[in-house]
Amino acid sequence: MVSITHIVNPVKVPESSDLFRAQPITFDSMRRAKDFVGNAMEINLISTQYNEDCEIIPDYFYKTPNLNRSVLDVGSFQENKKLPFLQDIFTKAVAWKPDADYIIYTNVDIALYPDFYKKVITLIEKGYDGICINRNTLPEEACQGATLESLYTIKGLKHEGIDCFIIKRDLLPKFDLEHSIIGTGPVGLVIANNLLHLATKFIWIREGRYTFHIGDDKSWLLDDVTERSQLYFSFVQFRKILINLLGKEKDSLKEIILNESLKMANSFLENKAFVPGFQYRKMLQLYSDGDFAGISKLNAIKERKKTPIANRLKTIFKNYTKWTK
Repeated sequence: MVSITHIVNPVKVPESSDLFRAQPITFDSMRRAKDFVGNAMEINLISTQYNEDCEIIPDYFYKTPNLNRSVLDVGSFQENKKLPFLQDIFTKAVAWKPDADYIIYTNVDIALYPDFYKKVITLIEKGYDGICINRNTLPEEACQGATLESLYTIKGLKHEGIDCFIIKRDLLPKFDLEHSIIGTGPVGLVIANNLLHLATKFIWIREGRYTFHIGDDKSWLLDDVTERSQLYFSFVQFRKILINLLGKEKDSLKEIILNESLKMANSFLENKAFVPGFQYRKMLQLYSDGDFAGISKLNAIKERKKTPIANRLKTIFKNYTKWTK
């Protein structure tokens, strides 16, 4: 029987926070999804938290020992958010059940559809050891006063963010995470790029009824992006990770994709503004779909566009004269 550890990081928040509403929905949806599969697999719902967060966590979660450090221990920031390190969360997950087959990590505002774990086991049986999943976004106006049962029936919209990860447990000790933190910045891309680098069979599921999130206010766009912000710190860690991964990567196609991600990180740090990353996402999509030739073709087009027009015309003329001889 496959053993899965699913970890989340609950946080006690005021009623004004979106998480005040979202977290109870997440907790209940995880319980129901576990009940849905019964004894078909071993699913352990666990949490990692600070001491002050314990009171909001339901009894059907196993609480790992409280976190004892945060980003505030490694720097001085304009914000005072006590954000945990991703490494600490994964360490808690592995330590709780060292012989688990897979670790699942989702953001604490991401709820599950009832058949989530059933779909996950199907992916595992197909041999995937690194799985990234995009959520459905439910329109805020349709969710007012809705019960969890009615939320399941609301048609969701595709979303570009990756916030659910299924990871073969023996990959986690090899992750390069530096001082990555959750709660701000490119944490999803940190995990996705590590999975791309390490997994032998990687898949990115961009749509489908796996997980959902209520609303899409994109509040992270309002985060402070000055050099003393936690967001900027997060991108510095992201860049370090990508440089490290590129130094170890031996697959030329993965190297192309990681380089594209590094350009995104560099652009953010230089311009202090978010970049869409269309090229990176397209390449990651092609890799997930097994269209390896498509990655090379896309990269060749990109490189060709960099070539000065005079050189390109010279090459065209040279080829033309060769063909017409």
